[in-house]
Amino acid sequence: MTVRNNERIRELADTVFDQTFLLTRAMTVLTLILAAAALLIMGWVFFSTRVWYYRLLAVWGLRDREVAGQMVRLAVSLTIGIAVLALPLGIWLTWVLVHRINPLAFGWSLPMAVYPEFWVELIGLSLMVGLSIAALMRRQLQQPATMPASASSLAGGDR
Repeated sequence: MTVRNNERIRELADTVFDQTFLLTRAMTVLTLILAAAALLIMGWVFFSTRVWYYRLLAVWGLRDREVAGQMVRLAVSLTIGIAVLALPLGIWLTWVLVHRINPLAFGWSLPMAVYPEFWVELIGLSLMVGLSIAALMRRQLQQPATMPASASSLAGGDR
């Protein structure tokens, strides 16, 4: 006769599941931080390479406040647009993992749940990144202007 302590087994299982969910959340947070950093760097480089053209908005008569508002609109629309385009891809990849890869790899599948709160978190993070890009660009636009260098002047003239 085998004697089992079901309460002890349940405690061990709960501990394992708690650790698994904690690790999963930590990986999610790390992934979001890395994605936000990549989005910030990409957006800042994208707008920094065009800083000369944004300075022209002031030359054409827009006030500094209007130029800054334009930068905020562009940066936020870029980052929110990327997040909105990434959501269907993320949902599809989750579906593939849950319904295709798990049954093949482990012989079982998890029920797939959709979490709109997480989507709101992603959109909020994208909004913060867009506002950060706009703030960085505002700082960059306040620095003295320099003429952009052309490739031919760097290479020694026309060939």
